[in-house]
Amino acid sequence: MCDGIHHDSGSIAAKRLPSENIARASPACGMGAALVCGGRKKSLADGVLGCVSAACWNHGVLLRHRNMQHIVVSTYLLFNMSNRAEKPAIAKEPTDMDLKQYFALEKRQKIEQFRRLNRFAKKGQIVFAGSSLAEQFPLNELMLDRGITTVMYNRGVGGFTTQEFVDNLDVLVLDLEPRKLFINIGTNDLNGADFDIDAFASRYDGIVGAIQDALPLTAIYMMAYYPVSEAMLAANGSCGAGFAHRTNARIDEANVRVRAIADARGAGYIDVTAGLRDDAGALKAESSKEGLHFYADGYAAIFDNLMRYALD
Repeated sequence: MCDGIHHDSGSIAAKRLPSENIARASPACGMGAALVCGGRKKSLADGVLGCVSAACWNHGVLLRHRNMQHIVVSTYLLFNMSNRAEKPAIAKEPTDMDLKQYFALEKRQKIEQFRRLNRFAKKGQIVFAGSSLAEQFPLNELMLDRGITTVMYNRGVGGFTTQEFVDNLDVLVLDLEPRKLFINIGTNDLNGADFDIDAFASRYDGIVGAIQDALPLTAIYMMAYYPVSEAMLAANGSCGAGFAHRTNARIDEANVRVRAIADARGAGYIDVTAGLRDDAGALKAESSKEGLHFYADGYAAIFDNLMRYALD
């Protein structure tokens, strides 16, 4: 059962409407409400259908459920008082620029979140850093499942390239001063048709060199890139087309260069991808979401092998 609360336009004050006013409220007045009940935001349809007794008054109406602690936080009229239907706005399809701006904002927010988290992190622990394949690694769940209590931090940011990693090296690595660092960065560099493997290798080499200069006691492990399922990517149509150049052949070529950097820098190079590969060497379809990323069981397939390096 719902009560009506009169809200004067432009005023913060609200007062309960007497029940007779609710009874006399015109049914011709269409109304939509966004509800927050018990901490859960409810849809517009839920708001309208969930409160059958409502009052339309002046420019806005607030509803409150008698048994809920939270009042309605926003309302608006779908029709004007003359009951003249307004033409609904047509949602604009997101453009490439819209999506680029959104993802750029998301990356900045993640970096700021990590910057603040680092204030509470213990220095000298184990850090996993990279792009989405690092970010999506369910470390906590797998560690709890294996009874591992060693402190490990995940500093992966989806969509990051080697250049973005360089630009945020302080937040992702240096501020934490890890004793061991596992890097999985660079797969997003491989996406472009104009991929320059020499420029890529130079940036990656610069990353390792900068870390070694700042943190000479940190043991660095450069991780081999995970395989993809080119068949799944092709089946995803336009969604997979953006990754058409990230082939397993290109990944293998990049891994050769990453290993060469590790050897030259005295860093570790580890390949824990065996549990992810099918008989043809591609990412197992049953473990993959869309041909690039994989589900928790995919990470579980490589976790124990990875922990041999983390916990030795």
